[in-house]
Amino acid sequence: MIKNLLLPLLESLGGLGLLLFGMFFINDALQKVAGFKLRKQLVSLTGSPLRGLFTGLVVTVFNQSSTATILLEVSMVTAGLLTFYQTMAVTIGAEIGSTVTAQIVAFQLTDYAVLIAGFGFYLSFLTKTRKWKNIGNAIIGIGIIFLGMKIIADSLTPLRDYQPLAALVETGASPLAGIVIGLVFTAIIHSSGATSVMVIVLALAGVINLSQGVAINLGAQVGTCFTVALGSIGRGREGKRVALWHIIHQTAGVLIIYPFLTVITYNNEPSWLYFIKWFTAKVLGGGDIARQLAMAHSLSAVFNAFIFLPLLVPARMLLCRILPARDEEKPFGPRYIDEELLSTPPLALEQARKEITREGELVLEMLNESLVVFDSRDLKLLETVSLKDIRVDILRNAIVPYLTRVGQGEYLPEELSVEEIQLLYITADLEAIGDVIDKNILPLARKKLENNLWFSDEGWKDIVALHERVTGNLVKAITAIRDNNRELAKLVSDSKEEINRYESDLRKRHIERLHSGLTEALETSSIHLDLIDQFKRINSHTATIGYTLIGKM
Repeated sequence: MIKNLLLPLLESLGGLGLLLFGMFFINDALQKVAGFKLRKQLVSLTGSPLRGLFTGLVVTVFNQSSTATILLEVSMVTAGLLTFYQTMAVTIGAEIGSTVTAQIVAFQLTDYAVLIAGFGFYLSFLTKTRKWKNIGNAIIGIGIIFLGMKIIADSLTPLRDYQPLAALVETGASPLAGIVIGLVFTAIIHSSGATSVMVIVLALAGVINLSQGVAINLGAQVGTCFTVALGSIGRGREGKRVALWHIIHQTAGVLIIYPFLTVITYNNEPSWLYFIKWFTAKVLGGGDIARQLAMAHSLSAVFNAFIFLPLLVPARMLLCRILPARDEEKPFGPRYIDEELLSTPPLALEQARKEITREGELVLEMLNESLVVFDSRDLKLLETVSLKDIRVDILRNAIVPYLTRVGQGEYLPEELSVEEIQLLYITADLEAIGDVIDKNILPLARKKLENNLWFSDEGWKDIVALHERVTGNLVKAITAIRDNNRELAKLVSDSKEEINRYESDLRKRHIERLHSGLTEALETSSIHLDLIDQFKRINSHTATIGYTLIGKM
């Protein structure tokens, strides 16, 4: 009997492993499809509560995790890219978005799991574009989820009549016990979506009923706050406020529904369960327990939105009293651009130059901190550096139209027209440097960290030496921009050939270490060569700034 019990339980654990793997696989694939754009959307589409809610929903559909979305909010608030008020509606939308997975799973396509995974594989294998490869990988993940569901359901179905298991399930039959179970399980696996999928599988196997499943999902709503709370540690008061709002908003939503799941009844049934059955039947013309559970999960988040969206302003005031900000909260933006100066082009161009200098200083910070990421192995710092690229984009997106309007002015002297064009070229090169760091260098750092790789001592010294030279040239370029110093700009423009020769020498030295069989050099060879090549690219853009300033555009 023990063997008959143990084997199905082990099979179900294996199915759970596949299910979780599928969810994380989807998350990774969809992040690669739209991950970079998601951060941009959070900045640009949070102008009103409704837009913020919709943005949070869409971002979470791609993230497949409300926790990931809210942790991103924490980082962006800390970086000054969003205000706390902007994130409040995004958080509500994220919770609605996190229920989409359960709605997909409720279609019960377990019999087609292999077909879905196979289609995803062939799409990924046969296509040539990275975007469609990642979409194929996401479809593979969906197939794996359904395969995991089938394994769990098939292994647990024979045990639903096993008396000790039935007794164990009965002990957790109360809504309060279900909420606690959902809370703890979600805090452990860090995914309310995975919990909701697991609940559907158990319900389909006949192990739990609708009431228990709904209660576990409510607990999952609170359990998902655990990871966000941990992620807000060390993120400043603004980040902690985002996490606190998440906890309050989620907990309050559960407390509001709880009486309707226990003491408030309708037709001799808990009112919430009666409403879920009625709503599912009316909207879908019927519905089994899987669809009812998915609908309950989504409706609890939607009701939360209806209740709390009108209360954002007083809720913000309350939370600002609990965790007051040290300074007035303002989103990051241009500091020197002044629309009133457009009628005075010399002053307008001078203000634009100040803003571009500020853009350059941000890029310089990114370049300096990117090397620290390689050395400190700090993923939080990596995220902070990446978010600074959004600041660079914000400044450039304000500078370019401003300069364009200056250039469109009537009777603009030729000297000022040349200066306006120079500044347009310079801001584009600075943005390009930020993109090289964010899109090329930081992924190399992440690869090194996640694979626990180490540069050789000699290799690291070479990287640091090249970084120092490139950084020194960028400092000179920024100074030349600020002071319009042509002599310094000439030095910067002349640095291109020197850095190219030095990078070539470093490449040869690395190959010599490879030939000597140095283990660290072998393990990090591709990262090492890519990194010094990216530093050379950065210096090339820096030299172009020098050429621009001396009039060789």
